[in-house]
Amino acid sequence: MSEPAASSRWTKEAILARLRSAPVVESAHPPEEVLSRGYEEAASILTYFDPDSLQPVGSPPEDAAAARADLLARSVVLRDPVGHPRWSLKSDVRREALVRLVTGGRLADALHANRPTESDTFYQVLRSWQERRLTSLLSQTPDQLSAWLRLSEMLAGTAMPTPRDLPALPDSQEVRAVLEFQDLLLPFRRLIGDHFQGREKELRELREYVDALPAGSLYEQVRRVGQRLIKGEERPPLVVYGPGGVGKSSLLGKFILDHASQEGGLRPEGVRFPFAYLDFDRPGLLAEQPATLLVEILRQLAMQFSGPRLALNRLRDALARRLATPPNTGGRPGQDTERGPRSGSSTAPGRSAVPASWISAREGADHVADLASILADNGLAECPFLLALDTFEEVQYRSQDFIGELWLFLQEVQRHVPRLRAVVSGRAPVEGQPAELKLLGNLDDAAARGFLRLHGVTDPAAQLVASKTRGNPLCLKLAVDLLRREPQALKEIADIDARGPWLRRLTDEEIQGRLYRRVLFHLHGDERVRRLAHPGLVLRFITPELITEVLAGPCDVKIATPADAQALYNDLARETALVSQESGRLRHRPEVRHAMLELLRGDGRESHRIPAIHARAIAYYRQKQQAAPSDAYAHRAEEIYHRLALGESPIKVATLWRPEAGRYLEDAIDELPEGGRFFLAARLGRAVPSLDWRRADPLSWELYAERRSGELLALNLAEDALTILRERPDRSPDGGLFLLEAHALVRLQRWDEALHVVRAGLEGATQARRVRLLLLCGALEESLERPAAAAETLLTARGIALEIHDHVSRLEASTLLLALLRRRPRPLSERQGEKWIRQILIGPAVGDAGLARHEAFAEQPQLLRRFAGEVARFKPAVLRDVLRRVGVGRLPAEKLRMLPTVFTPWDAWLSDRLGEQRGILLRRAGLPQGSSVFSAWVACVNDLEEQAAISLLERLLRTEKMNQLVAERIGTLWHETDLTEQNDGPGKAQ
Repeated sequence: MSEPAASSRWTKEAILARLRSAPVVESAHPPEEVLSRGYEEAASILTYFDPDSLQPVGSPPEDAAAARADLLARSVVLRDPVGHPRWSLKSDVRREALVRLVTGGRLADALHANRPTESDTFYQVLRSWQERRLTSLLSQTPDQLSAWLRLSEMLAGTAMPTPRDLPALPDSQEVRAVLEFQDLLLPFRRLIGDHFQGREKELRELREYVDALPAGSLYEQVRRVGQRLIKGEERPPLVVYGPGGVGKSSLLGKFILDHASQEGGLRPEGVRFPFAYLDFDRPGLLAEQPATLLVEILRQLAMQFSGPRLALNRLRDALARRLATPPNTGGRPGQDTERGPRSGSSTAPGRSAVPASWISAREGADHVADLASILADNGLAECPFLLALDTFEEVQYRSQDFIGELWLFLQEVQRHVPRLRAVVSGRAPVEGQPAELKLLGNLDDAAARGFLRLHGVTDPAAQLVASKTRGNPLCLKLAVDLLRREPQALKEIADIDARGPWLRRLTDEEIQGRLYRRVLFHLHGDERVRRLAHPGLVLRFITPELITEVLAGPCDVKIATPADAQALYNDLARETALVSQESGRLRHRPEVRHAMLELLRGDGRESHRIPAIHARAIAYYRQKQQAAPSDAYAHRAEEIYHRLALGESPIKVATLWRPEAGRYLEDAIDELPEGGRFFLAARLGRAVPSLDWRRADPLSWELYAERRSGELLALNLAEDALTILRERPDRSPDGGLFLLEAHALVRLQRWDEALHVVRAGLEGATQARRVRLLLLCGALEESLERPAAAAETLLTARGIALEIHDHVSRLEASTLLLALLRRRPRPLSERQGEKWIRQILIGPAVGDAGLARHEAFAEQPQLLRRFAGEVARFKPAVLRDVLRRVGVGRLPAEKLRMLPTVFTPWDAWLSDRLGEQRGILLRRAGLPQGSSVFSAWVACVNDLEEQAAISLLERLLRTEKMNQLVAERIGTLWHETDLTEQNDGPGKAQ
């Protein structure tokens, strides 16, 4: 049978045609024999193969065409990285063929006979292995590591040849660990690229601060010794700050990569010291919740070190479980189960941003100590520990108060790990905290020229551009783009004067604006593109439709057809130095947008067009909300932006505000006039240091004060919260700030003042807010020894909650009332108490005991536990039902110590009921007996970790019966002290 011409291809159609034309004869081969073994072995060393050029291993088959057809039947068509269809062996066939090659000693023959037509990492790895050219895993690329891992896993369990034939393969676990470490470094490699230049002084200062990489000179070595002698092992955080685009993240990335490239002797981890990189631009990392930072730190350390990996992952899992479980700390009356005061549903933006499962820096000290112990056990305690905190402006924007909590966390870590070196990178210095400050300025002259040479600008032009731009990274990038467009533009750069009117030195931003104007002047293509870009880019997005409907008129651009608008859009999209394309829209590059907006505001020839653009945009986005309801919030956000940019009244714009629209405006605050910045910052919960909130409109100030004071209260900074709340006398009568002020006074144990503020707030409060104020009022009246008044107040609160269907407040009022009757029964008549208890347990409809099953409590597990704990002495079944549904949750240490006093009477009752020897619960739980049941339970609880003890309680609740006395004893785990006892105030309970 003749073979196809060399130019033909083994396509699916060609194979089928040959098979159809083949004569039907008796098979010369046994059914189990595979015709294509030699071809399979050849193809097994290649990621993709060409059937026409593939050379079989061993003797050629008698019927090469049939063998190739058999090979293709055992292969698949895949797309290569370029997208072309290519032949590749099926995974199981590849493994079998490769095993035959290796065990048969034919790998060298296969590699010699077949070479890939292009770069094939798997082939190269096989050749390195066969030629015994093994290099350190740390020096290899992620693609090479993936190929080694693939090879190791394919040959796992194979009877390998003797070591003189082939070296041992790298351990797959080790390869996987190094690959994870390379994945950790990949973002830094992408960030740095090949264009990092200069910053030698800054890198040297980082080396000195961290004291880990080898000193660059004898002088640097002497300086480090002197620093250690003067300042000791501990150093405060180093804050590197500077404007956006100056290269802070690149500097951090370069330093981390320099560190990671050090092999650290023969340690397999290949790093001289542990590090972690935390970017606050990433969701889930919360400065006010340091435990979220610790979870990420543990994850990254586990990727770097194989020895402590298991211990680090266990600690991370334990901390993650704790974060996922709301604490059983009770909560003061009138509060949510969150740490901050409950402000009512109508003012959600003002509520504390601190999460419900908040673990303060001090409360997380045990986890930090565990981390330090793991580092010490693995010989890492004496190493510097670099903690890089990037995009810190996100923390500063959210709340200045969170910085203090973060600093407490850093101090706690350094207390256990003295050689912690925290490097903080942001746009502004950190004030009010111990820190070493470093302003990151422009590139020096040599570094700026080096950057320009890398981008094709050679001397003497590079020297001129570096001088005119003063080494500012953004100015350098604009200049490079300008010269790429028009090499003759060098004269225009030379004409940029570093001085303004009255010989005033121009700022970097002003130089950026002048370069930007020249880039606009040299835009290629249709002249209309230039008119659209300036001032049209005052829009946050541009689409062909926006060009037609919004920009054409104000920019004096005639659009003939939709195709004409699309062509202009395409021309503008090519200006990648100015715009980026995302989701079918053009958006101004953020690094040049600020300079553009400043240029527009000062451009008398174009600034008069801006109001018309804003007005048209408002009309356009208002209409789009009706036409495209699926994107209504995004369109509403743009309408709000343009109204604020026009300076419209905050009261008018407030009617349009929806929190769902706010998420689209997170990056717009700095672009707006002052009134707009107040408006957005208050509703987005952002802290903008440049704003003086005393100048804000009343509504924005109140939202800001509510949010900020809530955060301060959550951080136990009541005095600071009170200062914020009393900055301005004007406040709306609906009670929001009254409630927060009362909570601050309660924290400061100023009971009478707090009660006065609550009563003032009740005068104009809405019904929803009135309930919250009454709950706090009832607690205050109890603390001031007025239990009867407290009970009446709580009943009133419960009645209002019932009217407005506020199920959560209703159950909270019932819980507080039951707790009051338990703590202070004597001042109340027995008849009154029975009446109230009956009203709570039966009440309207199914009563509050049945209400506990309502879906409104899906996110209120701790309130349910508190209610169940109080009602257990009347209805034990409620306790069992609630705890079976929501679990026990976390228990503080003092409650865990109470468990033996719960288990012992439970054990006694159950043993007596069943007529068995005491200790039945111990036996059923498989726990050892002691000299007494109580001592056995004490020993058990002391030996168990917190989660194990809670799991034991939950198991017994599911499987064992209980009587009313036992239920009441279990309920005490969720009893909370009253307001007075919590705050050590006047009138303690008798």
